[in-house]
Amino acid sequence: MRHDRTHDAHQITVTLWDLCAWEMPDALPKARVSWQRAMLKRAVKHADAVVVPSHAMAQELGEIAKLGDRIRVIAGAAPDGFRMPSDAAARREALQLPDRYVVIAGEGESLAAGFRAAARAGAEGVVLDAVEGTEPALADAAAAAGLSEQRAHIRGRLDDADRASVLGGAAAFVATSEHTAWPWRAVEAMALAIPVVAVDSGCTAM
Repeated sequence: MRHDRTHDAHQITVTLWDLCAWEMPDALPKARVSWQRAMLKRAVKHADAVVVPSHAMAQELGEIAKLGDRIRVIAGAAPDGFRMPSDAAARREALQLPDRYVVIAGEGESLAAGFRAAARAGAEGVVLDAVEGTEPALADAAAAAGLSEQRAHIRGRLDDADRASVLGGAAAFVATSEHTAWPWRAVEAMALAIPVVAVDSGCTAM
């Protein structure tokens, strides 16, 4: 049924956290790109409001879709109660992490800058949220940037406690992406008072 904002008491609100399907479609599965684009078209047609986490993203979205004044900016935040657990050291040991490392976030070519920075600093690099099956390619990218396979630690999605343990033990968090998305991990690093190094962008991803 077509949504009627005049006579229907129901209000439909959609939240959009990133614009990767438009800015970096070649780096994502085709099915994911198609689904995200289709959902935005439905939002344009039916939603009373589309919520995005930053003004930079609101501006970009306004150029992509005809949403007019229906775009709202509400920032995200670290998970409620996100903190270093008391057994953080044991969790890092279980994840086989070194004593000195930086956490690097980004995608594709942008990660190379983070790998090079870790190599120059004499630190090992940890990548979080790696998509399953991409680990070998990420390790190769790290090696090409000067960070050997032994010094690059690629991890998938971790639960809040493990992620807080990893971020909390890092010398720094390095965000390399310029794509428009809410910087979840950077916000979490700041919540733990970890130094953040990021590209100069209106909204740094990851």
